[in-house]
Amino acid sequence: MGGNWTTIRRKGLRFLAWLAGIVVILWGFLAVWTWYLNRPPHYTFAVPPLPIPNALDDFHDAADAIAGRKALGIVYPNWYRHALEGPQKNPWYSLKEPPPPPLVPRESVRAFLQQNTESLRLIHAGFTHDYAIPSIVNESYKPYDSRHTAYYNWKSSCRELLEIRALYTLGGNNPREAADAVIDFLQYNVVTRRLYSYNFAELRPLASHLSLSDLHAITERLAECSRAHCSYAEATWRERLEYLNYITASFRDGYQPDWAKNRWNLCVGLLNPSPSEDRGLLRGLWYAYTIPNAQVPARADRYLTACAVAAAQPCSSHAPFPTPPPDPYNYTVFGWDQREKTRVAWALQNFKGDALLLTYALAGYRKVHGAYPPTLQPLLTDGWLPALPVDAFTLRDTICYMRTKGGYALYSRGPDGKDDGGRSLGKRVGPHSTGDVVFGITDEAEANTNAGRL
Repeated sequence: MGGNWTTIRRKGLRFLAWLAGIVVILWGFLAVWTWYLNRPPHYTFAVPPLPIPNALDDFHDAADAIAGRKALGIVYPNWYRHALEGPQKNPWYSLKEPPPPPLVPRESVRAFLQQNTESLRLIHAGFTHDYAIPSIVNESYKPYDSRHTAYYNWKSSCRELLEIRALYTLGGNNPREAADAVIDFLQYNVVTRRLYSYNFAELRPLASHLSLSDLHAITERLAECSRAHCSYAEATWRERLEYLNYITASFRDGYQPDWAKNRWNLCVGLLNPSPSEDRGLLRGLWYAYTIPNAQVPARADRYLTACAVAAAQPCSSHAPFPTPPPDPYNYTVFGWDQREKTRVAWALQNFKGDALLLTYALAGYRKVHGAYPPTLQPLLTDGWLPALPVDAFTLRDTICYMRTKGGYALYSRGPDGKDDGGRSLGKRVGPHSTGDVVFGITDEAEANTNAGRL
């Protein structure tokens, strides 16, 4: 009996030794794998040289010079009323229909603008320089975060100043001053490469109230804006630099973003796009625990580079965009992407700017000759335009021009790239819409535009 206990004890100790060895091996494997997953990336990327002088520095100086903003109080821009509105005084729980918000007195706005003539001068100086946000390789996170927060504050302050000035002048009786102020606001958005939502309705009626010399001056300014238009491909290259700067800076100084620590929640979370949500739980977990942090910047670089190449193709080509990288963080950031729609939005924005340029050139031609031209070619021979704008949706044809009863219609071939003779495409402009995007003048032309007209 004693021999049996000795044998059992020996086998038990041997089993425990094997079990301890397996635990040590598994622990070592997990420790090594955790180190492999969480080791920070050491990724470098090429940074283009900054322009000298840089318009960003002018906007910085302009933002620092803004004075009297607190005295103006809380204001809300209203482009439909051509005014600045104050806070709504009626409580939200009132049973009565609230009246329109009170308007900010024009005297207060005039005083604010008079205080900031130097800021406006610096912004105008920035319009003559190239604009670029610096991207710094091997930058730590805290300097990166404070630097980009400052950039955002500068841009927002300058944009708000220009918007206040545009609305103030639109409410006055000087059409040339109003046109210049609105174009300043548009040009600032163009220079800072911002995809903005604006229907150009404020500028179109002003053309009929301008003198011939004013029309020449405004047309030249709009031509400058048209030449400075940022394509979607250029915006994507800029997005690539900013994102790589952010993702590499996030690992500096021992700072680890939350996604690097909690792969499980990021992988299976339903609040954000995740590989598990779109590709299944097992594949999502596989990507979460096999792709190390060190590969995240390189995967993002390849993805955004491929997106920039696809974005350079016209909307009518329907060139496909790549799928986002499968690692949890990149997929969370880029899983929301609807880049085909964004490409159409950029094309639509640039087309509206080019069509507005043609609107002013046609208004000037009509003021000289008494009628609109049969084609757009006379705008070149008369010196109104140096060249005809290219259709932003096809990137090869010029914008279409069609005479109507008492007016005209300007239209793009739209996302399908086909000339449908000015037949409007529907309520929304999407990647697979068929028809033309119409920008017209007179009631007949306006009736031919899409429901959410330009």
